[in-house]
Amino acid sequence: MWAAFIPVPIINGALRESWYKAKAGELGANVIGFFILSVFFLLYTYLFFKNDLGGFSAGKLFLTGGIWLGLTLVFEFGLGLLGGRSWGYMLADYNLFKGRLWPLVLAVIFFAPFIVKKMLG
Repeated sequence: MWAAFIPVPIINGALRESWYKAKAGELGANVIGFFILSVFFLLYTYLFFKNDLGGFSAGKLFLTGGIWLGLTLVFEFGLGLLGGRSWGYMLADYNLFKGRLWPLVLAVIFFAPFIVKKMLG
């Protein structure tokens, strides 16, 4: 389920760099990208788990979100290293003080099972 979502942030990043960053600026583009990814991931989680999350215990919700977070980090840093990116370059996306909102996207990924379960009642 997680792997099928991979194209969404790639497409979002391409759109950010080629379209809405020029109109919204760096910080605005980061905010727009954060909201796009967050909404799409929550919707994606809902569509895949709407019939199952009700039966998930808190432990299973933590495990699911943790696995998704871990897979995301492995994919992100693995792809970055394979592409010749430095650690400094990759970690720059984690600087909230410079308007980089990637850590908030990761928080949404981790908490998506909890959020969707709450939405489902």
